[in-house]
Amino acid sequence: MIELLNCVFTMETINCIIMLIYMAPVLGLIAFLVGFKITGMKGRSYLTLNANEKVDGSTVIEILNKYKPYIYQDNSLKLDIKFIFYEFICQEDKMILIYRPVWTDEIHPNLLVHNLYKFFRWIFYGSIKDIEFIEIVIDRKTGDILSFSFETLAEGASIEMPKHCFTEIIKRGKKFYNITKNNEITKVPFEDFHCILQVKTWNHLLYIEENPKGQKFDCILKPLTNWLYRKYAIARRSSGRYKTKQNKYVKYLVSILLMIIFGIGFPIVLYFVLC
Repeated sequence: MIELLNCVFTMETINCIIMLIYMAPVLGLIAFLVGFKITGMKGRSYLTLNANEKVDGSTVIEILNKYKPYIYQDNSLKLDIKFIFYEFICQEDKMILIYRPVWTDEIHPNLLVHNLYKFFRWIFYGSIKDIEFIEIVIDRKTGDILSFSFETLAEGASIEMPKHCFTEIIKRGKKFYNITKNNEITKVPFEDFHCILQVKTWNHLLYIEENPKGQKFDCILKPLTNWLYRKYAIARRSSGRYKTKQNKYVKYLVSILLMIIFGIGFPIVLYFVLC
């Protein structure tokens, strides 16, 4: 019996089993993270116009520059806005202008949390870049701003663990109302057609400030191509009313399936091949 066991479990076999035991969780974790990453690369589900296409006699880029938001940022924040991605959606009676300001990173006050969160964003969003949104809806007949939306810090949330709150400002008559907060009247600062917003937090949530502080950013605009939309997992990032819908369970299902295949199935196959 002992001789039989020695025959079956040679030293090479034992070493092979030990190697596979160590390999399995590593492969499983890598496969799970890969699943998270690839499921975020969903394409845009709505049509956008190119910069040189014309709408009502003006080019898309002319319209985008006319309504481009001006963003103020306090000098205490370490990273500046680099540029703004844009998307332009044209409907029968409205134009939807989506501006996505881009920062190279987010700097959390706690160094350990910063690095852990940085790794998570690299996997989940395909990049450590922070990409926020400002969505503006324009009346095609009058050229008036009908509404604009962005994300701000939720009431009562801490700066260290900021909770996002979708904010939509709409125009009724000559006044703007914040429909997210029980229709409270909001005084919105404008410079010509440019709404003015202030960066509020380290992760670049925005808010309306009557007297904005810090540096004013009038950023260059860059097209958000279909490839960049996928690369930066825009479908997963914060957006306004116009966005690509995702099934939130798909990323978990695909990731768990890949983890089972490569963390369990692949090592078992290797065992029979190598051992």
